[in-house]
Amino acid sequence: MSEQPSVPTSIVNPVKPEFPRFEGRTVDGTQIKITGNCEIVGAEAAVVSVDDRIHLTGDYKVTGVRHFVNNDGQLIREHVLKPVAAMITPWDANDPTDDGVIRALRVV
Repeated sequence: MSEQPSVPTSIVNPVKPEFPRFEGRTVDGTQIKITGNCEIVGAEAAVVSVDDRIHLTGDYKVTGVRHFVNNDGQLIREHVLKPVAAMITPWDANDPTDDGVIRALRVV
């Protein structure tokens, strides 16, 4: 069984749509946090090493939304996602040799 790491990952983005105010304050940014694991289709054939990058396409379920103030004093809306399904996909769909892995080290 191949699993995604259960280490939370987050990305902060400036707010583009107008989010509802939270407790009277304007929301300054959003963040997505991914936690949990799931089966990864195609992982049984993938040979990877530390620092390789794998291109995954996945389906996620929103399991929570929370607001917090970050170190810069910005009000952040955080969306918590749990992976439901994922598969290794090519970086370049037009390249028949692309297996979805960018290797950190060249294997000879």
